[in-house]
Amino acid sequence: MAPRGNELHEKTRETIVNLFKSGHSYTEISGNVNISRNTVAKVVQRYKKAGTVTNGRRPGRPNKFCDRTKRRMKQLIEGSRRRSAASVAEEISHSLNVTVSAQTVRNILHEDGFKGCMPRRKPLLKTSHKKKRCEFANNHKDKDMQFWDKILWSDETKMNLFGSDGVKRVWRRKGEAYKDKYLQVQK
Repeated sequence: MAPRGNELHEKTRETIVNLFKSGHSYTEISGNVNISRNTVAKVVQRYKKAGTVTNGRRPGRPNKFCDRTKRRMKQLIEGSRRRSAASVAEEISHSLNVTVSAQTVRNILHEDGFKGCMPRRKPLLKTSHKKKRCEFANNHKDKDMQFWDKILWSDETKMNLFGSDGVKRVWRRKGEAYKDKYLQVQK
């Protein structure tokens, strides 16, 4: 059965045991530490039974991958954020002789704060382009509607200069959405 509340910090549990050893009642300890009386009683009973306040080993299957393998997965993604989890899984399988699925790679990357996202789109503009656009806007901001009616506005044609329109995802952490490395450039 899963725990229902937040786990008590180890220092708090040690404080509860020390107060109990010094002769305080459960109610007094509960008031001092600002924790329910039942929780205080359970911590003390656990100390009496096990002789320690630290958590025991959790049940369940142990991790398949050591920290070294996880670091390697993160390095592969850091090197190229546009790699798929499947390609990382394949490379890990070949280089470290460990069987790993793409979903496992995704899970490990999610633990580290990565998220597979669609890259933000941004026009391919150099500083000179931005300056010229600002100059144009400043030069023409006071023009009346008759001036703009005389201008022929043409439709823009879309051309793929940088690959296809297919879904290309990028691995990024929170707050990295508009970094140049993680943008999809469009012309």
